[in-house]
Amino acid sequence: MYLKIWCKKESILFSLLLFPFFEPMLFGLLESNGINTHIWKTIGNIFLASRVSVIFISLFLFVKMLIQRKHLFDNAIICLIINILLWGASSFFNRSGDIKLWANVFQNIGFIIVCIVLLNSSSKCFFQASILLFGSLTIVGALSIFFHPLGYFSARTTNEAFYFLGGKNGSFPYYFFFFYSKILYDLIWKKEKPKMYFWLLLTITAAGICKSANSIICLLMILLCLMLLNSPKLLINSINPVFIFSIVVAFITMLYVGNVVDPLRNILNYFGKNDTFSGRDILWAQAFHYIISSPFWGVGNNAVFILRDLRDAGHAHSQYLHRLSLYGIIPFVFFVISIMIVLRKDSPILDKPIANTIKLLFIVYLFHMAFDTYPYYFPILLIMMGNASLNYEISAIKE
Repeated sequence: MYLKIWCKKESILFSLLLFPFFEPMLFGLLESNGINTHIWKTIGNIFLASRVSVIFISLFLFVKMLIQRKHLFDNAIICLIINILLWGASSFFNRSGDIKLWANVFQNIGFIIVCIVLLNSSSKCFFQASILLFGSLTIVGALSIFFHPLGYFSARTTNEAFYFLGGKNGSFPYYFFFFYSKILYDLIWKKEKPKMYFWLLLTITAAGICKSANSIICLLMILLCLMLLNSPKLLINSINPVFIFSIVVAFITMLYVGNVVDPLRNILNYFGKNDTFSGRDILWAQAFHYIISSPFWGVGNNAVFILRDLRDAGHAHSQYLHRLSLYGIIPFVFFVISIMIVLRKDSPILDKPIANTIKLLFIVYLFHMAFDTYPYYFPILLIMMGNASLNYEISAIKE
């Protein structure tokens, strides 16, 4: 079977505990666009109540683990927590704090606690649960695109379409974490090279139907990682993930400041785009304005991102610029440090080709974050899973 469904009670339970944090984005899109608002708002409140319940249960178990003097933190997790706590601190400087900000801080730190508790209970079950959750969402999301190429309400273009996992670019985070958890699980626990080509073909086709260039590029990067894993060890052993990350940072920075690389234009034109990156350039310019006006602590809720047609975009279409605009450089530095800790981490148990593959996949999602903004639960999960898989002390290796 291409997607193995574990019947273990623990894996199913873990997936149910994670699910409230990864609500399909369709529900929020329908509510924000006034379509059967009451129904979707009720569903959204159910997800919120579920998240809060899971967090409080995890906090109880977390305190119990602390009393037992279990080792629950390392530097990457500590930096990630500081990063989110400083969002709240930034509100005292930019004078934009409100209940929504503190609720956001609580839920994101709460999700870190949930991941810590589950990973320390059984990291193997955690990865199995991620495969089950994101594999199921990937199948439903891809099928929704196949059956409704222009979305559920037959929009005029894919730019306006509503799919199960969100807009045309909304599916990739779910796709990625299915591949990420499955590849890591196969390499670490099953000790075999993953065979994900069917699923890559399925998701690339779905991304092509809705003309999501960003998704296709990142899925092809995942394919390249798998090909490198199956190449001679000398090739993948010679790769320096930190150097690759530096190249990605330089490339993204160049795009942000407005210098578009010529070879990209042919690809963009094929997908009906231009060198404005589907209007992202104007949002990035607004983000730079906010960052320059308040570089250290951001402008908080005063940040408003307006498209060319004067609609509210809601975000900067870049996870990095969005967070810098809202919270500033100081909190962002701790996020970058947590990334670097993972990329520089060495595992004395995992072979170098496996460790490099984990880090290269890690970088793929970091690249994706430069062009879209999704809930912070995804970057948190990326760091928690990458850190856990490279940490030789985790129970995953011992199970």
